[in-house]
Amino acid sequence: MKRKYWLTGILLCIVACLFCACGKASTDGSETATSITTAAEMTSTVSEESTTGTVAVETAPPLTAADFPEIEASHEEWLRVGLDDYLNNTKRNFDAAAYFAENGYGVLALYNDWFTYDARSAKAVASLFFRYVMENYGYEALFDLDRRIEYKDAFLKSVSPELTYRNDPDAERILSGMTCDSNANYKYIIRLEGASYRFVHIDHEIALVHRMIYNNTVAVARLKEYIRSIEGYEKYFDLSRDLKYNVPLQGGVSSTNNNTKIMTVNDTYAMLHETVHAVSLYSNQEALWLSEGMADYLSKGHGFDDLVDQTHYLALFSVEQGLYDSYIAAGEPNALRYREIHRLYTERGGTFATPEEVDNLLYTDASAVAEFAMPHDERIGDVYESLNGKSYEGQGGELTYKQSASFVRYLIDRCGIGTVLAALNEYDRMEELFGASYDELYAAWRESIGA
Repeated sequence: MKRKYWLTGILLCIVACLFCACGKASTDGSETATSITTAAEMTSTVSEESTTGTVAVETAPPLTAADFPEIEASHEEWLRVGLDDYLNNTKRNFDAAAYFAENGYGVLALYNDWFTYDARSAKAVASLFFRYVMENYGYEALFDLDRRIEYKDAFLKSVSPELTYRNDPDAERILSGMTCDSNANYKYIIRLEGASYRFVHIDHEIALVHRMIYNNTVAVARLKEYIRSIEGYEKYFDLSRDLKYNVPLQGGVSSTNNNTKIMTVNDTYAMLHETVHAVSLYSNQEALWLSEGMADYLSKGHGFDDLVDQTHYLALFSVEQGLYDSYIAAGEPNALRYREIHRLYTERGGTFATPEEVDNLLYTDASAVAEFAMPHDERIGDVYESLNGKSYEGQGGELTYKQSASFVRYLIDRCGIGTVLAALNEYDRMEELFGASYDELYAAWRESIGA
């Protein structure tokens, strides 16, 4: 479980700029039948009758979707839409140049959720793009993911020469694998690589949703790779579980149901943190500080999640550039805390020329120290109480998430991650496993980070 981060609102705006623009308005999707020379040529054959010496033209049965098994088997909705229009010699009344000029080229991504979000425009673009690829590059090119951005750029320029299609190649490949449907409870259910993302509605730019899903898919893959490197990890993690995210993105507490392992994500900064809980086999409420610390350490300490890198970078950059100065002058607690994190981080040798350069473990330690001087409502015990309606009586409830992660990192450096995981399963043996009491370990950790 994790509270909303103060920078999330700012970050969402910046992250949206990192991904393709998205279409909003619908256009007229009415259809008119026209002849397509290429399609007509595909449906006729010539045979010679030797007994009469005459030549007869025989028309083969019309092609159907069954003649294109690769498309029939594909999960990509745009291929089926495009093939149907192509076989029926159908063109849609759709001014692509005007649409892209007004709305951007986001719908050209043609991910499956477009056909729910903006079905009329998505179907029209799918029809046009399918025909363009078939007539200029051939059938096999429809499935060439390595060159799909190139084909989309060429198509876009054929519509309007000054436009360029830009997208992250990995995102193009990964998100092409999504499927999308809905039910009575969720307007959008997006499935991708063993995970489902459920939205009651989408109030955000659809490109931002794409970025979130892509980012999380990559982050989860990195997380799992790391966990598999831990000897005996199978005792502590089930990496085969389907991941189920309910995504209201309303701010506030993100959490994971210990019984169902269904995650509620109100803050994308906490998404990988909740994923750690969802794949964990331990759920010892006595060791809440340890389990929350492990989740934060794994999700935010190693650079698995690009959004975490960007968030920490943005906090440091904003202080460096004076963007918080007016808030600091007004005594705003969060701004004062970020100023202190920046001071501690840089004094201890941390650099941040780019998001990738941020040392997330050092950032966590700096945050832990700053939060001792400037307490706030992200304490584990407070969040537990807000979720469960009762106070937390176990050890460590006064720690923040960054403090618990820093503490766990200290224990891992001291005793190894296997020992820390063993303590999560057998918390009553903590003193035996660590060779010291909680209070002794707590004091040694604080001394180690200069708090």
